[in-house]
Amino acid sequence: MKEADGKTPFIGKVWPGATGFVDFFSPNATQYWSDMLQKLYSKVKFSGIWLDMNEIANFCDGACNATSTPKKFDYSKDLPYTPGGGNIEDHTVSLNATHYGNLEEANVHAYFGFLES
Repeated sequence: MKEADGKTPFIGKVWPGATGFVDFFSPNATQYWSDMLQKLYSKVKFSGIWLDMNEIANFCDGACNATSTPKKFDYSKDLPYTPGGGNIEDHTVSLNATHYGNLEEANVHAYFGFLES
């Protein structure tokens, strides 16, 4: 995933600390995911994996250290209404983050766990 500029890697934060997220919209993601699981399997034989936090959880609300600005619409500031009145980016990645094909996170958020599996 990239920041709003579509170039800078989006860095969030989860259990181990600073974290990049696999962009499952990329045509290379399946091969990358397979290679990384094979690499892990070569070190630790496993019969399955627990995909924790695959709802694209993030310990920062939006970007931890954004270096780019949203292209047009900042979902964290420009929404006329947010359900519950809270931060729409609460514990998830920035909704202005971009995926392969210039897809904005706000429009594809619900697909992350599905594509990961």
